[in-house]
Amino acid sequence: MNLDRLLPGAALVLSVAALAWSLDTALSAPRRRALLDRKAEAVAALQRLGSRHAAEQAWLDSLEAGGETAPVPLDALASRRFPDSSPSATVRAAVPAVPGWQRRETLLTLANVSFAELPGFCAEAASGRLPWRLLELELRPSENAGIGDAVLLFETLEKSPAP
Repeated sequence: MNLDRLLPGAALVLSVAALAWSLDTALSAPRRRALLDRKAEAVAALQRLGSRHAAEQAWLDSLEAGGETAPVPLDALASRRFPDSSPSATVRAAVPAVPGWQRRETLLTLANVSFAELPGFCAEAASGRLPWRLLELELRPSENAGIGDAVLLFETLEKSPAP
């Protein structure tokens, strides 16, 4: 007798719970779909960020495979290009760039050089496997037209020393 009254009550409670759960699922579907769309956009953005540096990573991998560790010294390049000048190179402290590599700046001072030959020198420095990049240039003209002192600041990427 007691069971006969309990079963309809339990069935009513379960049917109300099932109805509430169904309504919650149906009414929250657009919100959950929007949440999934935002997550898919975030994943796509992360994948775009990951592939953004693919070219640079491929270049670093080719350097690793080629065994290049340091660029050609600027003072040696300048001595070949400007034999009458006595180049002076001041190497600054290296700054870590990416794992295994560091960025180094070098200040190159050239005395009594032809200003017309400086672009060719900069192009030669940039043509190496580990290229030098010109950051700053200061020209100090002399009495002779197109000739004077030059102070050039270059930067390059080089292999970090093993720890």
